[in-house]
Amino acid sequence: MLLQEYLTSQATDRADAVASVDDGKQVTYGELEILSNQLAGALKEAGCRRGDRVGVFLPRSRDTLVSVFGIFKADCVYVPLDPKNPPVYVARLLSTISPRVVLVDRTTVHVVRQLRQRGLWGEGCAVGWMDTERPGDVDILFDFNDVLRVCPVSLRYANASSDVAFIIFTSGSTGAPKAVPITHKSMYHCVEWMVKHFDIRPTNRHSMTFSLYFDASMNDIISPLAAGACLFPVPPHRGVTPEGLAQFIRESQLTHWTSGPWGLSYLARFDALRDNDFPSMRHVYWGGEVLPTPSLIYWMKKLPHVTFTNVYGPTETTFISSYYRVPRCPEDEQEIIPIGLPLEGEELLVLDDNLRRVGPGEVGELYIAGVGLSPGYWADPQKTSEVFLPNPFSDDPEERIYRTGDVAKMDENGVATYLGRADSQVQIRGARVEIGEVEAALHTLEYLEECAVVAITPRSFDQQAIGCVYSPRPGKDVSRRRLVSDLSERIPRHMIPTRWLSLPGIPRNPNGKIDRKKLRHILDSAS
Repeated sequence: MLLQEYLTSQATDRADAVASVDDGKQVTYGELEILSNQLAGALKEAGCRRGDRVGVFLPRSRDTLVSVFGIFKADCVYVPLDPKNPPVYVARLLSTISPRVVLVDRTTVHVVRQLRQRGLWGEGCAVGWMDTERPGDVDILFDFNDVLRVCPVSLRYANASSDVAFIIFTSGSTGAPKAVPITHKSMYHCVEWMVKHFDIRPTNRHSMTFSLYFDASMNDIISPLAAGACLFPVPPHRGVTPEGLAQFIRESQLTHWTSGPWGLSYLARFDALRDNDFPSMRHVYWGGEVLPTPSLIYWMKKLPHVTFTNVYGPTETTFISSYYRVPRCPEDEQEIIPIGLPLEGEELLVLDDNLRRVGPGEVGELYIAGVGLSPGYWADPQKTSEVFLPNPFSDDPEERIYRTGDVAKMDENGVATYLGRADSQVQIRGARVEIGEVEAALHTLEYLEECAVVAITPRSFDQQAIGCVYSPRPGKDVSRRRLVSDLSERIPRHMIPTRWLSLPGIPRNPNGKIDRKKLRHILDSAS
């Protein structure tokens, strides 16, 4: 099964059904099928071949859906990119995947201009313009008028279910982002589970909340459309305030709401929900990081008619590897919500340092096996071999397990509970952030003598964040504003520490290593 076939199937049976409502503008399954066929043809005419990567700098919109399925239909690999990232960072991503074409529109063309002005735009990378009026200062391979002139007949596909469908970038510990490819087969497995478990039907109205460069955005897009439901992208201006976001949910009469914990906590913190709010809502599910239990209690008390589910899974295992449907509203704000049971076709393994299973209730490192595993990091066999290991419990030498870096325990019924990280990685607003990548960017600042970054303990509704302790070079005047400004030129905004503390020296343990436990205590105490 290829992911684009979901759209074709719905368009064949229900061409006039509405596939998406974007800030009041509707697009039907039939229209989406035709437009994606035309984009696929334009990409083919532009020289794209099976396996070529196509970068996408677009906001959540109809054109996003057209792009995703058009790229699939052209036998290519969809690569969502964040236009808000610093140019140097974007150039690094583009050099990793070497895209044949990058799709932009008038809202994101500034990225192309910045990269070309700095000489960072890669050779052989063309621009596909998803607007009708061409910009005068950027060379365009084709525009949307050209797309509309392409024959709308569906192309014959050359790709297979084992081919890569899309690539998602995650943070890397060495300072270089990691590119995670996901195959059609793995995503198909995830989509089938989503549709079945959350009972997504053609009559449903499903949110589209995640930014495109987050892995969860693929579930946002493909699962509802696979079931023939209607997608409602959250307009940027509606998600700015908690009241605006809550009103969007009411007006859209959503039946399914998927969110990162930060979104749920955002509405809870400002008490934006009414008693028995959102009467059409049936399912709320979240993932990406730990949802503070006080936030969950707030939502479950406000919406007693809704089912709440915690989903868990790294990008490397196609986003969802386990789930836990919360059976009741927690009574204790300190209660830990499990990550639950594995999806069909997958297995959660809690192992010790020698890759042996630990007993029920014992703590170990979490590994994942099964159909959701990525082939490994794009063009990086060394990093792949470090975390994708031969399955010690299988006789098949091709079977692998993925080392998540998460610490967990499992009860006698196989229900797993996440307990934290075993390494220097944290989750911030659903995005994985490697402490090493943030520190690598800080080390490029010539006015710092030394620095260290640590996770900050979350409180109440707050989500996890990171703090930085630093020592300026002698005679250098370093302000928080300068640090944030300079760092924003090097890494994405969500990676920038939110708490800063200047010290004459960084505390170290007897072995000479940075005492991160002490630094965490200092930062927590200083808040």
